[in-house]
Amino acid sequence: MVVGKSLGRQFGWLWAAYGVSTFGTWLAFDAFRLIAILVLHAGATEVSLLAAAGLAVGAVVAVPLGPWVEFRRK
Repeated sequence: MVVGKSLGRQFGWLWAAYGVSTFGTWLAFDAFRLIAILVLHAGATEVSLLAAAGLAVGAVVAVPLGPWVEFRRK
């Protein structure tokens, strides 16, 4: 492994943007839970269902879109 070799400025910008995007996504997911607890006075069961529903919707959307993304014209 070569020590000290840079991958370039654009690569650094790419990873910085990815990091900020990931942080924003997790912040938004935590905000939904916090709003449910503080504003809607949701209990542990409702907050757990809200967290699971977000993951379930992602899976339901990803399954049909996977083949479309894979086989569409590049």
